Amino acid sequence: IRGTREHREEIRKKVLKSPDQLIFSVNQILDECYRAIRAGGTYEELLFIFDNLDRYSPETVDKILIDQADNLKRLRCNIIYTVPISLIYQPRKGVLPDVFKSEVLPMIKIREKGQRWGETYSEGVRNLIEVIERRLEIGKVFSNPDLVKKIVLESGGSLRELMRLIQEACIETTGDKIDEAAVQKAIINLRGEFTRPMPHSFLPDLVKIHKSKQTDNSPTQRD
Repeated sequence: IRGTREHREEIRKKVLKSPDQLIFSVNQILDECYRAIRAGGTYEELLFIFDNLDRYSPETVDKILIDQADNLKRLRCNIIYTVPISLIYQPRKGVLPDVFKSEVLPMIKIREKGQRWGETYSEGVRNLIEVIERRLEIGKVFSNPDLVKKIVLESGGSLRELMRLIQEACIETTGDKIDEAAVQKAIINLRGEFTRPMPHSFLPDLVKIHKSKQTDNSPTQRD
């Protein structure tokens, strides 16, 4: 919604007063999109992914996904919403699985519980290496294929952090390929992003999680 703040607020108020008209108009656009892609003969369905909803306050996400759930379901397309974890473990209003089909996607396991730091869960590591292989030619991008495994292990099994490490290594490299120095600098940079904003009050919980390999539903651990 472009224009002045007052103009945006006016539009929002009109939309909230008559959501039926907005949904009708959006569905007309979606229907035309479906006709176009199906005429091409390659695809059958549309999928929209709304990511980064965790950047909004829980109250805002509740208003969107819980209060407006019936209206969202009227849109004639497939939609995936990535939601804050608090909406699953500490719902403020309705329970999300009662409203939408919900899935919790864990990190990809790279170590078994109880394994030492130098030990790994080979299947998880192999799967993450395959994720990278499907996106780039390892031999043309990395000076040493072993660096790929190092990045995988440092990602902690998080696809998001895996991609951030690769992106950061690309920025830090000074040659034609990503080398050991670039990977190490990427690791240090990302580590700093996690540690700088971390309150000291989190440290006892982090130590507890490290020792027990378990988390609970306490407010600090959810944060």
